[in-house]
Amino acid sequence: MVPFRETIIPPPTVDMVQEAVIDVGKTKKNDSDLPGGAVEVSGLNKRITLRVRAAPLPCEVIQVLDESVDVLKSLKKSFKVSAALNTENSAKVEKLQNDLKTAFGTDWEGLKNVVDLLWAFGPKEVGPNVLINGVNQFKAKKTPWKTSAETAKDESSSDQRNLFESAILGGFQLAVKSGPLCEEPMRGVAFIVENYHISNDSGENEEISSGGGQLMSTFKEACRKAFSNQPHRLMVAMYSTNIQVNAEVLGK
Repeated sequence: MVPFRETIIPPPTVDMVQEAVIDVGKTKKNDSDLPGGAVEVSGLNKRITLRVRAAPLPCEVIQVLDESVDVLKSLKKSFKVSAALNTENSAKVEKLQNDLKTAFGTDWEGLKNVVDLLWAFGPKEVGPNVLINGVNQFKAKKTPWKTSAETAKDESSSDQRNLFESAILGGFQLAVKSGPLCEEPMRGVAFIVENYHISNDSGENEEISSGGGQLMSTFKEACRKAFSNQPHRLMVAMYSTNIQVNAEVLGK
């Protein structure tokens, strides 16, 4: 089996006949009224509001992630077993962070210190797609740079929004594992969460805290819709093979 990969690209500056596109911002129509093709969704009877936007990752970032699969796997393992990284792996993680900072630059998509805002990698927590926490005054409790023990001690757990991090991260993993074009994994896509709000008007916190599964599905569909609002492409799979035969079967 040769898999495809689904991706998005920056808005093209020329059309199919190499003529300049006058208004780059309108090269693709979408059903979003929000800037940048963002998608806003509500869950749990409109008590939780999320806004997410998709953006293409720079090629340099994709290359760094492709070359750092082993490091990401060690991060994933250390989180699962609540273990600290050894000296060698710690050095590799520090190098990965520095390489990502260089690849992203100082002001990518209007975000500063993007590496510190990384919320997750995917799919399977090691792929070349990222979820970014772009919400003002919200500190994510679960990040790829922390172990589960460090996460448990994080003081930000007092924020009610931290209760649904697992649902948001799960929805992201499901979205990048199966894209909207032909249910193939995504590649080189960043999902930026721009707004995350919980309304306490109802006061029914128990009902809110038990709706993680519904929110996971809602966020997954929001990511897929945000992906569709961008210029998207199917990365063509290539299969190369060499066939050896006897000379007499070749004919003239």
